[in-house]
Amino acid sequence: MDNVQNYYNNNAISWSSDIGLYPLEELLINSFFPKAPAKILDIGCGSGRTTHELAKRGYSVVGIDISSNLLKIGRHRAVTESYGMMDAVLLGFPASSFDVVMFSFNGIDCIFPRKARLKVYDEIQRVAKPKGIFYYTSHNVVGQLTRYFRSVAWASFFNFLKSQIGNRHIINGYWEYGSAENKQTLFARGLYYEITQINNMNWKLLAVFGAQKFKSGEYSCLLNYQCPSGHESGVELRRNTSIGDIFLNCAHIHYIGNVNQNGL
Repeated sequence: MDNVQNYYNNNAISWSSDIGLYPLEELLINSFFPKAPAKILDIGCGSGRTTHELAKRGYSVVGIDISSNLLKIGRHRAVTESYGMMDAVLLGFPASSFDVVMFSFNGIDCIFPRKARLKVYDEIQRVAKPKGIFYYTSHNVVGQLTRYFRSVAWASFFNFLKSQIGNRHIINGYWEYGSAENKQTLFARGLYYEITQINNMNWKLLAVFGAQKFKSGEYSCLLNYQCPSGHESGVELRRNTSIGDIFLNCAHIHYIGNVNQNGL
């Protein structure tokens, strides 16, 4: 956790430059979240990009992060939301506290090792209310490699693979992202793994969306799951996309659904 904490503390300015929701986030919040003033826990909130926007919409929001520098920026922007320093592996809230638990912008992939990452699912289950909403996003490394390949970004393609030399954590699904100066070890096992994990938790998956770039307005909607209209949010959707298509072509995946109503 110390490496992650140091990375975000040292890069707080660059990681706090974006404000507001990204197009697909807005679509999924409008389509699946309960009405305000529902209680939302925003894990890995950073400087409050999503936390602040949800509070402006009337939600009762708590944002947590492990970066004191990012939280300081979030508190400066705050309207009604509250912020606290907390590890996602051990959430300091009573059971059944929140209507929604979210972990946006692939933040769950920063949790290391995989045993700790799995503990986050248990904590989400514990603090969410029965039939509460979960929403998180995660890297998909195969889609990342395909993105480099199709854009003929050969230098990026080979540099990404080269950076894995000596990465002994890759066997557990952790890949090295970023430059040598700003390297992150991130979980990126991908679509099949995440759907299996969600099923193992007995959660009900409502929708799965894939994207080549996280901030883009173009997304693919997985076949056999819900796919709301994206026009109002400026989202262009490819509907009824196969699981293989998303696995091969999307570097970032969004998952949203209901936690197990019977608890662990």
